[in-house]
Amino acid sequence: MAERQAHSGNLMLPLMAGLAGAGIALLFAPRSGREMRNHMKGRAEELQQQARETALNAKTQVASTVEQAKGMKDRVKTAIKEDPAIDTTDTSSTFYKEEE
Repeated sequence: MAERQAHSGNLMLPLMAGLAGAGIALLFAPRSGREMRNHMKGRAEELQQQARETALNAKTQVASTVEQAKGMKDRVKTAIKEDPAIDTTDTSSTFYKEEE
């Protein structure tokens, strides 16, 4: 029984601390509810725009990297075909398999 009471006390402590913190935050809040909502809405829109820009930049960089890799692959294939010291009859490697 005493163990159960100690356990419930442990659960109530964080809850009470959270409520106290929320109350203190409301007392010291620099904005009214409407102002706070408008501020949060504006900030959310800013973050959304930043996310769009970041996604677009990432997409552009990935596309550029893919094009560079394709160019490298073509140069390596050409170099291998032109080098008589390289045995191109062993086509077990996936490198030699043509794209479908």
